[in-house]
Amino acid sequence: TVDGKVRKELKFPVGLMDVLKNQKTGETFRIILNSKGKLHLLKIKGQEENIKPCKIIRKQMTKGGKIQITLHDGRNLLTDNNDYKVGDTLIIELPSGKPIQHLKLEKGTFVMITKGKHSGEFGKLLEIVGEKSIEDTKILLESNGQKFETLKDYAFVIGKEKPLINLPEQ
Repeated sequence: TVDGKVRKELKFPVGLMDVLKNQKTGETFRIILNSKGKLHLLKIKGQEENIKPCKIIRKQMTKGGKIQITLHDGRNLLTDNNDYKVGDTLIIELPSGKPIQHLKLEKGTFVMITKGKHSGEFGKLLEIVGEKSIEDTKILLESNGQKFETLKDYAFVIGKEKPLINLPEQ
């Protein structure tokens, strides 16, 4: 199964944060980035099998006055909640796809970097730099005692003070 739904097509695409379950062995995996920035299967169990973090990549108004949110995995949600912002993360319940938690991209949150030379690294967001400037907004992170700067668009929130999902060793 992929994200709680049985898939029989061998070439069905899977991506970042998808939950895969092998029906024969009962093992469950999450697709995550390893320290080299490559997709990697990480074994998971328990309640983590029923949740999936999804990054908000687009937000727009529909004709009916509702807000349509597009997530990184292609899902679209209609909502009245205007608190959601591009770059934030929704923790969705599997397989229903209903949002159960909202994680804002703000100082103090735990993020994973999905692009660039720090791809696959994760740490605490210390500061958002240059939010109102012409240049791309950057963020300052701390990971394993080292600080580094990267683009805000590369950040994927995975927890408030600590991650809500299991992560590979760094």
